[in-house]
Amino acid sequence: MTIVDIYVHGFFLVMAVGLPYLILFLEGLGIARKDQHLLLAAKITSYVWAISFAFGAVKGTLVEFGLVQIWSGTILAIGSTFFLPMFYELFAFLAEICCYQLIYIHGAN
Repeated sequence: MTIVDIYVHGFFLVMAVGLPYLILFLEGLGIARKDQHLLLAAKITSYVWAISFAFGAVKGTLVEFGLVQIWSGTILAIGSTFFLPMFYELFAFLAEICCYQLIYIHGAN
C-alpha cells in the first residue's frame, strides 16, 4: 500500500509544481489580451492548484509517517547518507509553506 501512496503523492507533487506555471501563463495572457475568459481560467486553475497542494501535503505526511514506521532502518540509512540534500529539501518545503501562507493572507485581504 505504501508504494501506491508514494505514486499518488507524486501525482499531486507534479500538479503542485506544474500548475503555477500554467496559472502564470493564463493570467499573463489574459491581462495582455484583456480576455476575461483567460482570467477566469487562471482563477479556476488556481483553485485546482490549492486543492491539489492540500491533498499532496496530507498524502506526503501520511507517506512519510508510513515510511518511518515500516522502514525506519532504511530511512535512517538514507538520512545518514544524504543528510545535506534532505536538509535542503526540508528548507525548500518550509519556504514553500511560508510563501503559500503569505499568498493566502494577501489574497484574503
